[in-house]
Amino acid sequence: MDDEWVYPFPFSYVHGRLLAFAFTDPIAIFRKAFNALEPGGWFEMQDPAAPLRSIDDTIEGTTMIKASRLLVDTCIKRGIDLTSAARYKAMMEEVGFIDVNEIIFEWPIGTWAKSKYHKTIGAWFLKDMVMAMEGLMMGLFTRVLGMKPDEVKKMVEDVNRDLYDKNIHSYQAL
Repeated sequence: MDDEWVYPFPFSYVHGRLLAFAFTDPIAIFRKAFNALEPGGWFEMQDPAAPLRSIDDTIEGTTMIKASRLLVDTCIKRGIDLTSAARYKAMMEEVGFIDVNEIIFEWPIGTWAKSKYHKTIGAWFLKDMVMAMEGLMMGLFTRVLGMKPDEVKKMVEDVNRDLYDKNIHSYQAL
């Protein structure tokens, strides 16, 4: 993505999803997308806005929020800002997109939410989070922070325990 975009024709639609870990300069990518679109073309981005949140304060003091904030801080040391999705709309407007429509989804983590729809999304997202947690944390925390693998594994276990706790009303803004 950071390389020059060299295509022989313009696009009518450019879509990106879950690229926050790949962006060192999101606005540069948005500028490339803008320049690669035909007049009237569409650009869509779907990324999580870190850190994790809760509808109340039940996430505070948990290993889950500590790990989420540590992940944000660690990525910043690598030149990646996991909080940038919250500013995507302004960035898109800055590079020239007009009529930018921002829709923020709040995906519950787990089945604590009341509606059947949100319980289902939460159950799916919980599985995604549990499957991804060790992979997200192990490389970054051992290589960037110098943590020992056993320390990271313990943190992953504690985060997973929090993820399954229905008393923690956490969600991911997308």
